[in-house]
Amino acid sequence: MTPDLAIFGKAMASGYPISVLAGKRRFMEKIADGTVIHAGTMNSGQPSIAAAQATLFVLETENVHPRLFELGRRLMDGLRDASQRAGQPMLVQGPGPMFHAGFTPRSEVRDFRETLTYDKPRYAAFVAAMQERGIRLIGRGLWYISAAHTRDEIDHCIATAYEVLKG
Repeated sequence: MTPDLAIFGKAMASGYPISVLAGKRRFMEKIADGTVIHAGTMNSGQPSIAAAQATLFVLETENVHPRLFELGRRLMDGLRDASQRAGQPMLVQGPGPMFHAGFTPRSEVRDFRETLTYDKPRYAAFVAAMQERGIRLIGRGLWYISAAHTRDEIDHCIATAYEVLKG
């Protein structure tokens, strides 16, 4: 799966459970005419379908992606700067709308072996301190930007991260 498709898959229903089964017409027609059965617990779940339709409408009409990348870069750069100023350099890497952050002596992490250099207890303490200040982070270091985020929220997150990192 390409990075663009991975981001699209995450955004397709704005967090509602959904998946897509797609393929060439000659294969999909087998499902449509009943030759092949495709069954699933959430097939045609109305809330998920409505969420996907609303999300796709926004993505098609509001030119969301450039803003997601801009906000993601703003947050990534801000976290790097805040961590440097606080004397606790944090590695922040990724495409922008989705990225990873963590504490490691490495300048980049490229493979599984290099992920073992992350200081997980240190990041867990950072996550807990951010949570205490009202900012919920994913404990494994993944960060996501949403179309609902604002510049003010991004700046608030950066300022809070600085507070936490400087102790």
